[in-house]
Amino acid sequence: MKKKEMMVAGFYNNTTRRTPNPLPYPLTIPEVSRWWDGPALALANGATVDSWTERVVKDHASTAGSLITYATNVQNGLSGVVWPSPGADNAAHRFYAGYGNVHSNTNGMMIFISGKWTGVRPLIYKSGAAAGKYFWEFHVQSRAVYEDKAAALPAACNWNSNIPPREWPSATWGVVALTWTPGAAPEVYYNKVITTVDGLPAAVAVNTIEDDDGNDQVMTIGGGGAFGTGGNFNGTLGDVIIVSKHTTALRNSLFDWLGVRWNIAMP
Repeated sequence: MKKKEMMVAGFYNNTTRRTPNPLPYPLTIPEVSRWWDGPALALANGATVDSWTERVVKDHASTAGSLITYATNVQNGLSGVVWPSPGADNAAHRFYAGYGNVHSNTNGMMIFISGKWTGVRPLIYKSGAAAGKYFWEFHVQSRAVYEDKAAALPAACNWNSNIPPREWPSATWGVVALTWTPGAAPEVYYNKVITTVDGLPAAVAVNTIEDDDGNDQVMTIGGGGAFGTGGNFNGTLGDVIIVSKHTTALRNSLFDWLGVRWNIAMP
């Protein structure tokens, strides 16, 4: 007679075998420093989302009086986090995450976003505590990325990479990634294809990003930081994945995994 099998804490278990459930691919990559996973929230459709804990170091992103909601079946049967039409720069429209470095000045950084935008505002932001500290922001409004050690505003930035609207169409689910290798200019990819500069100067090489010294601002998702730059995001997000490394192979493998997850054709 066959021994009875039972599913116990993610493992098939009997007296002769023990086979683990496979981890989701991002959790198998040592350099993934943050992963805010929308489907993993598993809330009811229309529920208010007042916190979003990511899956790597349990960085608890929260917001007070949230106007952010949850939607089921947004793409490929999976759920996502929805930002309403933006008004004034409002703390209820953004998540405040934790402190700490999410980049490497040796290996670089990648930020992957899966979702769609219907209105344009900042997506993810981190800065030093005051003017004279660093500043970087993934900003859909200008489809630009800034890193600035001289001022706390994007007016004097030393990195700038544009995403033309034709390459990230509004109201269309896709995967976009900001990538940076130390000593090189940052690049932006949409559905695995590098985007082109459209109407702005070419991106400038960046050697280092200042490390978080413990006195910096927290990361924000869905809006600017303490300096209130540009209002709030309007759209739906499925994933925010930050990787403290950039290689072509790793970038392509994450695009491919996200393409399968969200049913997006990747070249």
